[in-house]
Amino acid sequence: MENKEIWLETLITNSPQEGRELAIKMARKSIAAIQTDTEISYETIMPMILHNSLPLPM
Repeated sequence: MENKEIWLETLITNSPQEGRELAIKMARKSIAAIQTDTEISYETIMPMILHNSLPLPM
C-alpha cells in the first residue's frame, strides 16, 4: 500500500457540530478513494441503474 498524506490526526472534536463535519469529510474522502474513475458520474451511471433495476416486491 502506498504512503499517502495523513489528513486525519485525531477523531476527537471540540463539539458535536465539528464531529458531524468530520464524519461528512471522512465519508467524502472515502468515496473519492473508492471512485477513482472520473469518467463515471451520476449522469452516466444513473440511466444504467434505472434500466437494470428490478421492481421492489410489495
